[in-house]
Amino acid sequence: MRKLLVAVLLAAFSFAAAAAQPSDASIKTLLAATKAEEAFEAIYANLETPARQLVAQILARDDLSQAQRRILEGAPKRVSDLVRQEMSWAKYEPDMLAIYRENFTQTEVDELIAFYQSPVGKSFASKSPQIAQRSMAMVQVRIQQVMPKMQALVSEILAEARSAAR
Repeated sequence: MRKLLVAVLLAAFSFAAAAAQPSDASIKTLLAATKAEEAFEAIYANLETPARQLVAQILARDDLSQAQRRILEGAPKRVSDLVRQEMSWAKYEPDMLAIYRENFTQTEVDELIAFYQSPVGKSFASKSPQIAQRSMAMVQVRIQQVMPKMQALVSEILAEARSAAR
């Protein structure tokens, strides 16, 4: 009976140890191995592009003064700089640590670290920022393609709403 009790206690202790929350140090190791910061920064790599396109459309108008044009030309960089400052990795890292801590055990983090430190894991991690960047570019193209349809639909809905109000 005593052996059974010891076995049960050891099993319970092993389960608890396996399910232990990962340490911040191990999560940081995993985030470094996955190049999470680089992937995060890749999101902002083309941040100015859509804003520059919008500004170019506005600047095509003839009714703007030179002072207005200069202000508008600098707007995309100002917005991009603000977003980069306020949404930097340094500001997100504590939240990322908490998310990983809540969703992974120490064992899982250790195994993920081992994977990302392997040749295929390193390859995956090094290619992830480019994949994220190209994926975002693809989404932007798709949004631009659907935008005229969305604008037409909004106009149609507004027209329906105006006629229904009468």
